[in-house]
Amino acid sequence: MGREFRKVIVEGVDGSGKSTLIQSLLDRFHFLELVPGGKKPDMPKFWHDWTAPLTNELVPIHDRFFYSELIYGPLIRGQIDAPDYVVRNVRHILRGTAFLIYCRPPNQALWMAVEAKPQMDGVKEQFRRLRDAYDSLIYEEAPYYPANRFIRYDWTGNSTRILEDRLEFYLENGP
Repeated sequence: MGREFRKVIVEGVDGSGKSTLIQSLLDRFHFLELVPGGKKPDMPKFWHDWTAPLTNELVPIHDRFFYSELIYGPLIRGQIDAPDYVVRNVRHILRGTAFLIYCRPPNQALWMAVEAKPQMDGVKEQFRRLRDAYDSLIYEEAPYYPANRFIRYDWTGNSTRILEDRLEFYLENGP
């Protein structure tokens, strides 16, 4: 399987280091292409876009993709913007194909990062609930990802080299 089927998702609450990590990965792996954050996909379009081979050699790296909708939807808007069957199907597809990076530094570092920048309405007020919901969802998902396609990234620790090695293996060998 060539690079055309590979996808990378970077998830995490605001202030977790997603943008900084993505920029570092774009600098290191020149065949990655940033896809800005997104909410729920339209299922037919999602299925087509996710499973169709890419038309170039670039591998998309998503700054949030679908899991963020499952967190921010209920806590910020009061609902998920996708029916249950879409949620189930998308989770199943992601588990089988994506490389998932969960940006999750320690609580104090995370809170300091959130405090340092302006945030979307409701984020600071709901921060603990958002963080806890992300932890719960991602750790529910993690067992469904092979160990070589999931990593918790902590920019305050030593996880950078492990992440780069696993990502390089995934990009070269596929799901």
